[in-house]
Amino acid sequence: MNGGIATEDTSNFYVRSHQAFKRYEKGADLILCAIWSTKIDSILSVGFSANHLGIKNWVLDREKAARAITQLENLKIAVLGGDVFEIEGGKIYQTYDSWCCDQKDDENEQNFTKRSILEAKEYILNYPKGKVGFAIVPKT
Repeated sequence: MNGGIATEDTSNFYVRSHQAFKRYEKGADLILCAIWSTKIDSILSVGFSANHLGIKNWVLDREKAARAITQLENLKIAVLGGDVFEIEGGKIYQTYDSWCCDQKDDENEQNFTKRSILEAKEYILNYPKGKVGFAIVPKT
């Protein structure tokens, strides 16, 4: 890869966007798409891509997930919930465990963001120990 941006072979080129690689046919228009937003993707893309499972998100181990929640908190971005995955041998598998946080009718955005961050941190840090990862769903 040339400078981490794009490389050409004889028929295709590849583009890296926040550690996610996308393949484009030669001659096609180059379009980089964010999953959430550029800022949020830069936080979450430190994890494993879940794209092969049909999920447009990343799975972060417990430490990276807790760090990502703190970064989202610093940006005042609420967390709507997330999914839990088992991590084994560098691969991820769905556990079908999840959490969600909905904004209450009488709750302003600031209070909802604080509560959603707290609930996300508690869920991640209190989830039973093991080789697990978390796909975080931020409010956009």
